[in-house]
Amino acid sequence: MATRGTAKVLQEAGIKCQVVNKIEEGPPDVIERLSHRELDLVINTPSATRLSERDDLIIRRAAVEHGIPCITSLDTAAALVTALETVATDRQIQVRALKEIQSAELSAQRES
Repeated sequence: MATRGTAKVLQEAGIKCQVVNKIEEGPPDVIERLSHRELDLVINTPSATRLSERDDLIIRRAAVEHGIPCITSLDTAAALVTALETVATDRQIQVRALKEIQSAELSAQRES
C-alpha cells in the first residue's frame, strides 16, 4: 500500500500496490490501516511541508503503538531489501555482534 503519489511512482516502476488515503483524505486512511494491522512495515521518509511533517509524526507514532516496524530513510529500506534478497537466495543468515563487525573494520583500517 502507498499514498497516491508514491503509488504512482511504484506502479510506473512495475511494482503493484494499492492506494491508501493520506490522513487528511479521510478513512480508510493510513492510520486506520495501521490500527487494523493491515500493514507489516511502514516506510515513512521525512517530507518538507509542515502538514507532511505533522502527518509523518502521526504515522510513525501509530506504527510504534501498534508494534509495526517503521523505516525512516531510503538507504535503510534499501539495506532491508538487500538483506531479504540475500536470505531468499542464500537461505543462510550469519548473526554477528556489532562489536565484532566494528572490530573487524577497525583492524582492516589499521592494516591499510
